[in-house]
Amino acid sequence: MGVELEVPGQFRFLSPLNGQDLSGISQVIGKPIGIIMGMDMLGSLAFALDGKKKRILFLQSGGIKPRGKGLVRLEVVGETIEGTVAQEPARFIVDLGSSSVLFVLEKSWKRFFGETALEPIGKSYDISGTGKNTFGVREVPVTIGLLSS
Repeated sequence: MGVELEVPGQFRFLSPLNGQDLSGISQVIGKPIGIIMGMDMLGSLAFALDGKKKRILFLQSGGIKPRGKGLVRLEVVGETIEGTVAQEPARFIVDLGSSSVLFVLEKSWKRFFGETALEPIGKSYDISGTGKNTFGVREVPVTIGLLSS
């Protein structure tokens, strides 16, 4: 049995939903959050993130036909994208729930950064609103396809 989610005039989606108290993370953000759209939903749609205008564009899967010389198409192999971190080969996944620019698994850390020490880079909050200090490195060269930082 599914629950229907509708953004009027935009799309309708029928899927099982999980219940979660979002009051803690709503308090951290300073705005009420009523729903979090996960990969079960996003994976069945085409969507584009427009950072400048702070909006997400949704279409039926296969419905986006991007054009322009600034467009970079990335080949997804399985569920990953090939690239490099600190000039070392890496596989990327897209995590729309992460506030980090790049998250590296502990088991891969030494391959990319050797003995580089971590420094405090901010706070991370879980869904309950509980915060913890986060540590990382800054100004790491990253490439994915023709994109680089």
